[in-house]
Amino acid sequence: MNKQTLINSKRNYEIEKGYLAIKFKQPIFQIVKIILNLSKKSSHKKSSSLKMEAFQYISWAQLRYLKISLNSVTEIKNIDISVLQMVISQATSLKTLKIKWNSTMDLQPECVALLFNVVINCKNLKRLVLNFNFSRLQQSVYQLLPQFLVKLDDLEDLSLHFNSCNLNSDECQYISTAISQCPKLRTLELNLNFNKICNLSLSLLIQFFRSLRYLKSLNLILTKNQISDSGVAYLFQQLKDIKNLKKLFLKLNGNDITNDCAKVISKGLNSCNNLLQFQMNLQCTKFCLKGFKNFSENLNSMLKINYLKIILDYQDKPKNYLQDLMKKLTNVVKLDIDI
Repeated sequence: MNKQTLINSKRNYEIEKGYLAIKFKQPIFQIVKIILNLSKKSSHKKSSSLKMEAFQYISWAQLRYLKISLNSVTEIKNIDISVLQMVISQATSLKTLKIKWNSTMDLQPECVALLFNVVINCKNLKRLVLNFNFSRLQQSVYQLLPQFLVKLDDLEDLSLHFNSCNLNSDECQYISTAISQCPKLRTLELNLNFNKICNLSLSLLIQFFRSLRYLKSLNLILTKNQISDSGVAYLFQQLKDIKNLKKLFLKLNGNDITNDCAKVISKGLNSCNNLLQFQMNLQCTKFCLKGFKNFSENLNSMLKINYLKIILDYQDKPKNYLQDLMKKLTNVVKLDIDI
C-alpha cells in the first residue's frame, strides 16, 4: 500500500475488510475517529504490516476518539500492541477511549496490565469506557483498576461494564476504590447486570459517593442481582453525599425489593436538592402500587425534579396517585409511570 493509494481513498476508508475502520476529517490525513482490533488472529497474514505501512502516512495529532477491540483475546502473544503504542504516542488530542474486551475464557491479568500500561499515556483523556461483559476475570484484574484510573485523574466521564462477571464483595470494593481515584468525574455509568451483588457488596460499591464532589449524572444498572430492601435503603441514604447530582438513573429490576423501601427512597430523593431527572426500574420485584403510593406521599413538594419515570410490573393504573404526585411536584414537565 503506497501513499498514492491513501490519497485516492474516499472520506470513509477501510483497511483489511473491517480489520481497521477509519473516519477522516479534512485534510484527509487528519484522523478524528478510529477503531482498532488488536488481535493478531486474522485471516490476513500481512494485516499488521499493512497497518503499520499505512499509518506512517497519517498524522494522529487530531485524533479525538479511539475504540479498541480485544474480543476473545486471552494471552499476551495474541495482542498486537505495537500499533496502539504508536497511535497513543502521537494522539495528543485524544479525548474519548473505549476498550471492549469480551471473552468467555479466563483472561490473563498480564494482558490487561499490558494494555493499561500503554493507555495511561493518554494524558488529556476525558471519557473512558471499559467493557468486560461476560468475561472471566481473576481478582487480580480488578486490583489493577485503581492503579490504572489514578493515572487518568482528569477523567470527566467514566463507564464501566461488568455484566455476568460473577462479581462479589471483594470485586465491588476494588471497583469503588478505582472510581474514587477520579475526583473530577461529572458522569458515571456502572453496568453490573446479572452478578451476585448482595447488600454488603452494594454498600462497598457505593463508597465512592463521598469522593465525587462534581458528579452530576449517575447511572446504576443492577438488574438481576441479590439486592433487598436494606440494600436499597442504604443506597438512597448515601445519595446525600453527592451534592451536585442532577440526573439519577437506577435499574433495580429483578432484585428482592418490596414496598417496605418506598419511604426511604422518597427520603433519599428529598436529600438531593439539585436533582432534576430521576428514573427507576422496579420490574420483576415485589414493589407494587402500595409502594408507589407510599413513595408519592413522602416526596417533598420542594423538589426541583422536572423529569420523573418509574417502571413497574403491569397493574391497575394508579390514576389518583398520579394526580396527587403531579400536584405535589410542580416543576415536573414530564411524568412517565410505565406499568
